[in-house]
Amino acid sequence: MLLNINQKLLAILVFGKPLRPFRNYTQEIGLLYIRKDFQKLGIGKKLFNLTYSHIQSTGVDNFFISCHKYNTNARKFYEKMGGKLVYTDEDTENGGIPQVKYEYTIK
Repeated sequence: MLLNINQKLLAILVFGKPLRPFRNYTQEIGLLYIRKDFQKLGIGKKLFNLTYSHIQSTGVDNFFISCHKYNTNARKFYEKMGGKLVYTDEDTENGGIPQVKYEYTIK
């Protein structure tokens, strides 16, 4: 899903079957991006809740999201939305981007 205002990209949301399988999860939010000047306006929360509701309607009881280990703003948001940290990459010398993964249990 792409959201735009006046031909300017505002947000991107990608969810569904994981592109890179992780444990036994069958659903993930693969990308949730809000343009910096539109953050903290509730857009991310609405998109997250839309995804949560859709996954819930399919009968799946959990999903995950990954983000850069050092993206503190994203991590705070995912934690605020109820995410439980379930995996953290170790930093490597080869320049790989360390990731963290958050799990969400659907109630």
